[in-house]
Amino acid sequence: MIKLFISFFLVLFITTNSYAQNNSRTLTGIVTNSDDDAPLEGVSIFIKGSASSSGTQADGIYYIKVKPTDSVIVFQLDGYEKREVKIKTGNEINIELHKVAPTVKVTTGLLQNQATIVSASIQRRKYT
Repeated sequence: MIKLFISFFLVLFITTNSYAQNNSRTLTGIVTNSDDDAPLEGVSIFIKGSASSSGTQADGIYYIKVKPTDSVIVFQLDGYEKREVKIKTGNEINIELHKVAPTVKVTTGLLQNQATIVSASIQRRKYT
């Protein structure tokens, strides 16, 4: 009786696991620059909350496998806004990334023994 019970749950587990794997699909699309519609190479693409990730090719095209439980795809590239998009039905998501203006942080009022970066060298000054 116990063997029958274990066999039943083993078959149920294998069937459920096989069904879940067959429901995955491949999303594809093109990632472009919003300024000139040029394709972007090297964009990191990943599914939020998952280990699934990919990247764009030289022509801006990407491919990534998603499961039915995946809900958000993230597009990220240095110098561009990070975009999060909800995954809906369909197999194609094309996206434009917007450039981010570089920011420079300026601080005033040096503390004692604080390092100051001057071009490519570091100078240390001690204020007494």
